[in-house]
This record gives sequence, structure tokens and C-alpha cells, in this order.
Amino acid sequence: MRVRPQIFVLFFLLLGSQAFAQQGKQPSLLFTPDEVAAIERAMGGSDKGNAAAEEQTGTGEAEEKKSGAQPNIYVSAVMEIGKDDWTVWANGYRIKADHQPPGFQVVGVRNNVVDIVVQQGDQTYKLKLQPFQTWRSAHHDVIEGIVP
Repeated sequence: MRVRPQIFVLFFLLLGSQAFAQQGKQPSLLFTPDEVAAIERAMGGSDKGNAAAEEQTGTGEAEEKKSGAQPNIYVSAVMEIGKDDWTVWANGYRIKADHQPPGFQVVGVRNNVVDIVVQQGDQTYKLKLQPFQTWRSAHHDVIEGIVP
């Protein structure tokens, strides 16, 4: 009588899952429990967890977010049909010439480049962003990628 290897695999899978169930949930095979807790705090949705994570990294952006500073501006996509016939997707908003989002204004689109004006306090910033670029308001620079 020949025993198939699939039976052994199934047996070890069932045995392994019962062993994990008896031990409790394993948070990760790659990280220690302390590292998992730190990652969960950093990725958590609460403002308290994010502020604590930012204070630990020393970026100082937690204070800016509390004071209501301008959020980052990221362009997801651009569709240009004609001179004043365009649509831009930025910060989760669908923006057209006659429909602007709060916090910034798209003043034009040309050759896949979006011209944006941001009023931050008494300062006015003029930006040029392409899809998948982000203007970081805390650093006043443009980086590749989408950073909400």
C-alpha cells in the first residue's frame, strides 16, 4: 500500500494550524512582537498613534497637522482634451476648470503638467506637478510618488 505525499502535507498543515491555535495568534513570522506593535502604531488610523509615531521619528510634522497646516498635494491622473477642457485627479478630488477643491486651485493643464496655486498663510506657492508627483507642504518640495 502506497501512501500519497499529499496526505502527509495535509496532516502537517492541520497539525500546524492547531498548534498555532493553541499558542494564540502569531503576529508575524518576520518581525518580533515589539516590531509588530511599532508597525501597527505607525500604520494606525488614529491621530494619537500617528502623532506618537511622528514624534518618535522627530519629523515635527505632528505639530503641523494639529495646527491645520496645508496637506500634501498629489496628482493621480490628468486628462487633457483641449485648451480649457481638462480633468485632474488630485488629493482624491476630480477637478475641472469650473469645479475646484478646497485648499488649492488648479489654474491650468498643459502637456500632462498641472499648474497649481496654493495659499498657505500669507505665502502663495505656484506648483507644477505631473501624475504621480507630490508636493510636500511641510518641506515645500516635489517628490516622485503619491504621498497622501
